[in-house]
Amino acid sequence: MSRFLSSIFNFKTLYLTSVPRDFWKSVGVVISLLVAIEMVCRILLIPVGNFAWAYWSLDAIDKFEWYRSMSENNEVPDIVAIGDSTGARGFDPKHFSKTSEKTSYNLCWPANFPKALRATTYPLLEKGMPPNTLILIQNPRSYIDSQKVVRFENSILSSQIAKRYSKDRLVSDYVYLSRLYAARVLLKKYWINHERILSEPKMAGFMPAETGSKSKVENSEEEQMDVNETKDFSKERLECFLQLAEITENRGIHLIVVLPPINSGKTPVLYRKYLDWLQSEQSDYEFTIWDLSHPVFLKKKHFWDESHLNELGAKVFSLELGKRYKKHYGENTLKSKRS
Repeated sequence: MSRFLSSIFNFKTLYLTSVPRDFWKSVGVVISLLVAIEMVCRILLIPVGNFAWAYWSLDAIDKFEWYRSMSENNEVPDIVAIGDSTGARGFDPKHFSKTSEKTSYNLCWPANFPKALRATTYPLLEKGMPPNTLILIQNPRSYIDSQKVVRFENSILSSQIAKRYSKDRLVSDYVYLSRLYAARVLLKKYWINHERILSEPKMAGFMPAETGSKSKVENSEEEQMDVNETKDFSKERLECFLQLAEITENRGIHLIVVLPPINSGKTPVLYRKYLDWLQSEQSDYEFTIWDLSHPVFLKKKHFWDESHLNELGAKVFSLELGKRYKKHYGENTLKSKRS
């Protein structure tokens, strides 16, 4: 007499026989296929390199990776400007070099505020050939955790290149297949259009504001922060600057911090607080401060908005900045610190 199986979850119903041989063959085929795909991806991505695929825009790839290539090949300009949109729009290497008689490059980017700057730019300064001088041009309002600052800075911090700085290891470090979608435009550029992955940035990285136009994405609200912002500085953002000061000291780079021009009759409270804080740190760190928030050589016609210069303003500003540099740090007063 047979027993009634009161439940399908008993020893007899759950008993497994040996796994069919065809199953293991199928698993082997799948694994072999994935390995083959991964190997093909690695071959396809060789021209792209380890970093170019990870940026947030094609223009950013050219600007930052071109600098990396110069650094690795010992061809770094004498002076490099870093920072956010105030530097990207305001520092014109062509005109700065004209009066300073030094080679220069603009490595600034809109919304590259302290945390983003630390993730995207510090790694480039810690390796390879360093410049003689680094000029930091950054809006003091980028040192507060305002909603606008955080929101636009995250557009850079969310990129793979920034995540590489904040995390020890990513999936993309091991599985190149995960890079494929992000690198699709570069792969098409190289393998189909037969073009170089990197192109030298126009105007040595200078990104002029469009005079009379505020419709372009790069000239967007991310660059227009409240000039009367009065919140306290973020401790972490201030630490980002101190980390930069340590890097420049360790690498023998002369650091100049520029308070960028503003189109306002009065100096905002935040600018004064930023200047006071910088001066308080000079006892522990070596860097120079140039307060150019209200230079006499700039007029209203030179501004694109409250805190950004138009193309004409950038020309005037860069020419004067170059003169100042030559006066204070010419051949006889600034020794080469490259290591």
